[in-house]
Amino acid sequence: MEVTDFVKPFVADGHDFIRTSTSELLRSHHEVKILGKRSRTEAKASTAPPEPVRTIERPRFFSHYVMNLPASALTFLPDFIGLYSEEDRRLLPPDFELPMVHAYCFSTKSDDNVREGVQICEEVSRQIGHVITPQTPETTIWDVRDVAPNKRMFCASFRLPKEVAFRQRV
Repeated sequence: MEVTDFVKPFVADGHDFIRTSTSELLRSHHEVKILGKRSRTEAKASTAPPEPVRTIERPRFFSHYVMNLPASALTFLPDFIGLYSEEDRRLLPPDFELPMVHAYCFSTKSDDNVREGVQICEEVSRQIGHVITPQTPETTIWDVRDVAPNKRMFCASFRLPKEVAFRQRV
């Protein structure tokens, strides 16, 4: 078994990747068979490969998007508008849950970061065309670390709203 059985690297523009990979993954099928171990005696006695003890099927949709470039991550958020087309929606399972988005960003620094959390949510809202606030369920503005005397890195984590994911792309 190789790492490439489980991990598929991509070299692509981030904007294009967000817009195309969701649909491609939804329409793909990939599974990895986990083979049983055999003793050395059994392995020498048989040339046949060991029997699979388990098959792992790759999920057909993303559950998380992590955008870890704090200087530009928020500019990728508009690419989530219309993430799923009408055709894609028909392929989704009934228990489908939209992905979490984790976008790192910079902001100012204060004692409690309340104002920064509101400002970050306002920028996220502007980028996706849908209101996100610090009080929106499944939304957290994480204080990551200091990067300069008056600058902090944050991570805005939120569940992609259906009004954004299923909006028609223009």
